[in-house]
Amino acid sequence: MREPKVKWIFVLPAVTYILVITIFPLVWSLSLAFTDWKLTRASEPQFVGIQNFERLLMNDKRFGNALSFTALYVSIATLVELALGLALALILHSKTRGARVMRIFFFNSTSSTSHRYSFHVEDVVTRRCGAC
Repeated sequence: MREPKVKWIFVLPAVTYILVITIFPLVWSLSLAFTDWKLTRASEPQFVGIQNFERLLMNDKRFGNALSFTALYVSIATLVELALGLALALILHSKTRGARVMRIFFFNSTSSTSHRYSFHVEDVVTRRCGAC
């Protein structure tokens, strides 16, 4: 009977963190989205329903432009990154003459960057080990 309580004691800090940092602000901002609340004046929030969303979607041309440009940017960036990643993977996997050199350059730079951060003087792990 004692074992489930111990499990909840270990899970409780993570659940509390998630609730405080993500869920409560999400619910609060969602509730504010349905109100008309002037923060510049000391007034009570007035419930307006979906009127804010109607005004945003139907009357604001800038929102439509921003949405279309964002969709265009995301699609182009995704395609370019996918093509570059696939090309790099094919080069690293191939049996051509320069593939071994490309692997050395790519993996050496990646691993050296990781090691640089893991052995950084201001790192918490390094301080705990007593290296500083």
